[in-house]
Amino acid sequence: MKTKFKIQYILAFLLTVIVFNLSNSYALTNKDVLKVSEISDTKFLCLYYVNGTKLAQTRNDGSLVFYDINNKLNTFKKKRDNNRVKYLSATSLKSRRSYYSKYIKFKKVFKQVKQCKNYKTGKIACEIFEANNLKYKILNGVKCNNLSESVVGKILININNENEGICSGTLIAPNVFLSAAHCFDDGDKIKSVKVSFAGKKYNATKWYVNPAYNGDSEKGDISLIYIKEVASYSPFKLVSKNYKPSKNEISVMIGHGIANFNPYIVGFYGGFATISKTTQSGIYIAYSSKFGESNTCNGDSGGPLAVYEDGSWRLFGTTSYGDDDYCGYYAKAENSWWSRINSKENIEFLEDHIPGIFD
Repeated sequence: MKTKFKIQYILAFLLTVIVFNLSNSYALTNKDVLKVSEISDTKFLCLYYVNGTKLAQTRNDGSLVFYDINNKLNTFKKKRDNNRVKYLSATSLKSRRSYYSKYIKFKKVFKQVKQCKNYKTGKIACEIFEANNLKYKILNGVKCNNLSESVVGKILININNENEGICSGTLIAPNVFLSAAHCFDDGDKIKSVKVSFAGKKYNATKWYVNPAYNGDSEKGDISLIYIKEVASYSPFKLVSKNYKPSKNEISVMIGHGIANFNPYIVGFYGGFATISKTTQSGIYIAYSSKFGESNTCNGDSGGPLAVYEDGSWRLFGTTSYGDDDYCGYYAKAENSWWSRINSKENIEFLEDHIPGIFD
């Protein structure tokens, strides 16, 4: 039975840690997280998992193949050293040039992979959602410390003046946050809505729920919350209308929900997972803690799922629901769903309220 991240419980969290080091200059910086670097004829990426395991990844026809980064590091080190020895011992000028060229190539590759291995990547997942578009559920995630810099706010919903439900939301226009429709399931019982953002609390002036939301799935599960304009923050961009992810596309999430059940921890966390599949209205991720991926949980509802498109991270989904009350914490697995931003019903709703939002 599907379990919605109802706001009465909501206090969730968003997941783990991911970074891709892909740079033609072989330099890894906070602002150059995802560029393309060629190693032989294949694109090479480095992934970092919250449990400390580091795996390298190559992309082949849209699928992802994982390797132990330490093995790769040793391989490139040996190739570097072997070609250096051959270069120094070669007698002909042609051979020396050939071995020297290979030596330089593997020297750069080794340096790149070593940077990937040693780089502190936890903050990268958090920085993706920071203000001004810095290019640089959530169980199994990494705590984000720069809360005042993030474009992801905490949505506080006052129900009958007795309690506050908590959701997450992303700034997508100077005065508009995108969250989940199901955060407003209590309808007439909701007395007020506030957004905790950039170290302040803003009273919502109005909010709208996508009329396509039927209360029982991820379809149309988005809402818009209006506050006083925050001019100093750059809104997070949405994916294009025609964006379709590749098989096992890497995605990054963040939220203000539950990060752990034993001990119980709630906070602002970020992480990553690979997309299992998409439908016309939703995004499905089969969460498994086996490979260190992350998962959303109570309180992460409405928070963003971002993918890398056209040179920047863009919002592709909002956290909708999962099928396990404990978000897969004890089962070590869960089926989780996000409402797809560029679904027909979500595009219509967003463009009705914010013309040009997909430009």
